[in-house]
Amino acid sequence: MVNYRWIMCRFLLNRITKEDKFFHGSYTLDPYQKCDLGCWYCDASEDTVYIKSNASEVLQGEITWFSKGTIIVGSTVDPYQRIERKQRTMPDILKLLIEHKFPFHILTKSDLVLRDINVIGESEDAYVTVSVSTMDEEKAKMIEPFAPSPEKRFKTLEQLMNQGVSAGVAVMPILPFITEESLGYMMEKAKDVGAEYIIYGYLELKGEQRKRFLSTLETHFPEYVNKYEVLYSASYTPVGYQIDDQLETYCKNYKLNIGFRKQTCRRN
Repeated sequence: MVNYRWIMCRFLLNRITKEDKFFHGSYTLDPYQKCDLGCWYCDASEDTVYIKSNASEVLQGEITWFSKGTIIVGSTVDPYQRIERKQRTMPDILKLLIEHKFPFHILTKSDLVLRDINVIGESEDAYVTVSVSTMDEEKAKMIEPFAPSPEKRFKTLEQLMNQGVSAGVAVMPILPFITEESLGYMMEKAKDVGAEYIIYGYLELKGEQRKRFLSTLETHFPEYVNKYEVLYSASYTPVGYQIDDQLETYCKNYKLNIGFRKQTCRRN
């Protein structure tokens, strides 16, 4: 059971200080702390979600102090997680970004983003990236228990594209040996719905998140525990494991662009 706590925040926008190789953003914005979608690979998945109850008021006060740049909405947690259906924080945030002519890029797994499709469509520079880690419905339900199904996410992507919203797919995270088998079907679906780009990234394991992940892995996929311990023994990334060439082959076969706003199929 997830607990929710309402908090007052002092700041909402955070400046990105390092190069954002995936989304080319200048700022991040997260209306929540922690997430209620329950993805067991995520370090933001916790029993308590903190709702920034004054988010829109804080944004209204601080946005005039920032120079124009793309704002990544949902950089840490999903802005359309389950509580957003009741809380309705996002519409006011999006309206402020549009009013002040800030480009924005929403990252989400949820079809709830469609609730705000008319607002998003008012922006001249808005993007939505839908995250999908596997097309296997059973695995998805196990790995991301409270997120919409993969098929529903692609239907969401299709509706966004049909309404003129620029959108693409984030194949994130790639879980070694677990999610790679459905990548071909995923790329086929991306092509079918007209995704403008594909972004991908591998599972990262750090600190307590690593311990929790390996414990859950022992329960659901015990046959991979030893392999993961070897892959992640020296780094938070899977040393010695990469399927970039396989992804690029799929990309070429389906004429998909790898990389946000890239015009040719190439690796990030």
